[in-house]
Amino acid sequence: MAGKADQQAADIKAQVERIEREQQAAEAARVDLAKAQLKIEASAERLGEQAAEIERLRVALDLESKARIASEQQAAVLTARLESMTERATKAEARTELAEKQSQQSAQELNSARNQVQAQQVALDTAAREIEDARRQIKDVRSEAKRAGEEAAELRGKLAASAQKKPEE
Repeated sequence: MAGKADQQAADIKAQVERIEREQQAAEAARVDLAKAQLKIEASAERLGEQAAEIERLRVALDLESKARIASEQQAAVLTARLESMTERATKAEARTELAEKQSQQSAQELNSARNQVQAQQVALDTAAREIEDARRQIKDVRSEAKRAGEEAAELRGKLAASAQKKPEE
């Protein structure tokens, strides 16, 4: 009889230790979930900032494109004037060269803006993948935490049933 009671006490102690370990694991899962949620929030903020930067770059790209078109139009006008006004040929030629330089500079700036937009798009794509990965991790952690909670509840029930049986014996 004393051996059986000792065995039951050892079993109860082992179950209590197991429950405590599972509770610690569940708490660790909750901490991991909170960390993942913070990462998601930070990623969402970065995504918003990057979207604003992309919009700013798109506006700059549009302005640069319009400036390039204006420069090209100005070059065409200057060329027409050069052909029609031979007495001002030297001055018109100098203005045309200036306009061409501006056009090239605008084209370079446009290329630079395009490169920046592409880099931002890559950053956005990376952020979207990171967010998706974080969401999957959160889902896994929640599932794990739910299983741990269910298992802990089951063990509590067994422990309670075991505790009720003990006084009867």
